[in-house]
Amino acid sequence: DAFWLATDDGLLRGKMSGGTFQLEERFTDADGLLSLQVWSVTEGPHGGIWVGYLGMAAGVTRLKDGVATSFQEKGGLASPIVWSITVAGPSVWFWTAAGVSRFDGESWYSYPVASDANRVVSPVFASKRERDSILIGTLGRGALRPDLGFRLQ
Repeated sequence: DAFWLATDDGLLRGKMSGGTFQLEERFTDADGLLSLQVWSVTEGPHGGIWVGYLGMAAGVTRLKDGVATSFQEKGGLASPIVWSITVAGPSVWFWTAAGVSRFDGESWYSYPVASDANRVVSPVFASKRERDSILIGTLGRGALRPDLGFRLQ
C-alpha cells in the first residue's frame, strides 16, 4: 500500500519498510501541483489522491489516472488555503480558511463556520460513529458537529 506525505517541497509517495519510509515518487508543480507547499493529502472515495495547499494562490488538486485536476475559489472551493481533507461517504470534505467545502464528485458546496478568538476552528474529520456526519475540531473547545441539512448517501 502506498504511503503519502505532504511536505513543503511537494508530495511524496512511498512505502513503509521496517519502520523506514522508502521514497518511490515525488510530485511537484511539473506534475500538476499548484504549489510545492503541500499541507494535506488523502485518498478520495472514488480513487485518486487529493492534495491541499497553504498558499494564497493555491486550492486543491486531484491526482487520478495520471491526470492532475485543480480546483480553486472560482470553481467553488471556499478558500485557497486548505488545512485538512477528509472523506465521508461519497464526498470529499475540505477545511479551509473560510469554512468547510464539500465535493460530491460533480459539484462543490461551501459552509461558512463562524469562529472567534475563543473558538478557533481546526481540522475537519469524518465521524467514525455516525456515517452521515463530520466533526470540526476546535482549539480547546471540543468538536462541533454541524447540522448540514442533508444526509450522506
